[in-house]
Amino acid sequence: MITDELLIKLERLSKVILSQGSYEKYKVDISNILELVNNISNLGNSNSLSNQDSINFNECRNDVVESGLTVEEALQNSIYRTSDGYIKIPKVVSD
Repeated sequence: MITDELLIKLERLSKVILSQGSYEKYKVDISNILELVNNISNLGNSNSLSNQDSINFNECRNDVVESGLTVEEALQNSIYRTSDGYIKIPKVVSD
């Protein structure tokens, strides 16, 4: 059960200010979320998956090496490419 004291602590930790009138709504919402998380956690404890549902790693496909793009092909549409095969982007962080 979510108490007012717990909600006040969550409010302080999350640095979110709730109006006193919305406490009951948030208590119900948080309780529902915790119940859902508990239900999901319990799914992992059940033996609901049979051996037929698991992956047989002996039946996976083989990795096949294929030729990829050249540097020029990969950068052909880039407006920020340099002549030596790099991408120079505009500065996004200010000093």
